[in-house]
Amino acid sequence: MTHARYLFITVLLLIGLKSFGQTELTSKLIAKEWVIKSYEINGKYYRAKDVDKEGYVIFWDDSVKSVKKGVVQNSKWKYDAARKYLSLYSDSNHEKSEMKIVVITDKQLVWETTNAKGERIKVFMFAKE
Repeated sequence: MTHARYLFITVLLLIGLKSFGQTELTSKLIAKEWVIKSYEINGKYYRAKDVDKEGYVIFWDDSVKSVKKGVVQNSKWKYDAARKYLSLYSDSNHEKSEMKIVVITDKQLVWETTNAKGERIKVFMFAKE
């Protein structure tokens, strides 16, 4: 699978999330529009704008909308504050993915996950201005 396709699938997975156990502070930090700036696969850096200059993700209280290469997907999300994990639930395939939140501020969201091939993925997102 190409890196561009993997990033696209990852963003689509971000869309299917439902809200449970969220702290008010973290929910407020997550609930906004984010632009993917870059990502790493096993430590190798890639610029997201080389894949899709128009892609973004918007989190609301319990739903999320992702736009990637013109494809829109709406889903639900939830955050487990105790574990610092963002759980994603795909409406289209009903699969669950988990991302470990590494950094979350009002301007930056960084998360990590491991794909089915065992590759470590780190995604760097910034709040849209």
